[in-house]
Amino acid sequence: MGSATFCYTIFFIETIQSGTIQEISYVTNLLFTFYGSVLKSFWLLKNFQKIKEMLNDLKIITKVHKFNEGEKKCLKHLRIDRVVKVVKIYFSAAFVTGLMGTLNALIKYNEKEIMFETWWFFDYKASIIHYWTIFIYQHLFLAYIVVIACSTESILILFMNTTTALIDDLIVEIKLWKHNPIKKILRQKVFFKNSQDYHALKKLEIAMEYHLKIKKIVEDISKHISFVFFVQTFISSIVICGSVFLMTVLSQKHETSDFFRTAVFGCLMTFQIFLPCYYGNELSVASDKILSTLFHSDWVSSSQKYKNSLKIFLENTKRTIKVRSFKIVNIDFETYTTIMNAAYSLYALMNKINQK
Repeated sequence: MGSATFCYTIFFIETIQSGTIQEISYVTNLLFTFYGSVLKSFWLLKNFQKIKEMLNDLKIITKVHKFNEGEKKCLKHLRIDRVVKVVKIYFSAAFVTGLMGTLNALIKYNEKEIMFETWWFFDYKASIIHYWTIFIYQHLFLAYIVVIACSTESILILFMNTTTALIDDLIVEIKLWKHNPIKKILRQKVFFKNSQDYHALKKLEIAMEYHLKIKKIVEDISKHISFVFFVQTFISSIVICGSVFLMTVLSQKHETSDFFRTAVFGCLMTFQIFLPCYYGNELSVASDKILSTLFHSDWVSSSQKYKNSLKIFLENTKRTIKVRSFKIVNIDFETYTTIMNAAYSLYALMNKINQK
């Protein structure tokens, strides 16, 4: 991987010195993708142990806080099944993008074209053996990039989705409190610990602990994914901009394979940055429902102690739970819109330079 990135960096420098803006844009797209994969690889190695610990924390919280099964279990399974399908589609789209590069190289086989032109230590067009060596090497390199890129993004969205499922469980549990009306408590003249109010308070206490653990998990997610999200944001802005620019200058009639390869690559990068923003937004929307669900729970006829405890819980849920990159940037639809606007601004600038 290091040698391929090094060689392409040299090719990038050569292209800047003598290439057109179209060639520079294409090379820049690939170079930033390669560097992003290198950085993600280091991140994955550095945080592998922490990722395992976070997964273990999620297992513990689901085992310790076993609410009533049924509806909540179905919701969780539906949500997890859905995200697994999304991850499969994402992996498939990434491999299709690589396949487009292979098809493009095979179409131009007579010209000894490879998946992406690069500088190398020897002339790979001088010998058929050299050509196929580089051809196979680039495929292995691309497969590695796909696995690294998809794995890191999948880790982000799986953590976010699972946390959202935990919040959904909490919301459904709060709704089920209505099935135990507290109106009967006032008529009971029994010791408090044997009353229904005692059990209601215990449920509230468990829910508060559950909520605090969810917030802790989200803080851990925010802390450890900040770097990856920042890298992906920067790369996506550059690549989306470059892909749209290339699509406007490439001829669909004479450069069909290049056009479709660029279009698929641009769509993949758009999808790649959309996924964490979507699941981060879903998490925030789910957390906002906790407050309204608590307010509409059956608390009117409860004891003053229960009401005071509920007030504390309500205050704690007023602030939306959000996944934040470096504690500054919220990972949600608003950030996604900002990224796309930045990509469009870069595209407009490149288009203006090209017209001159």
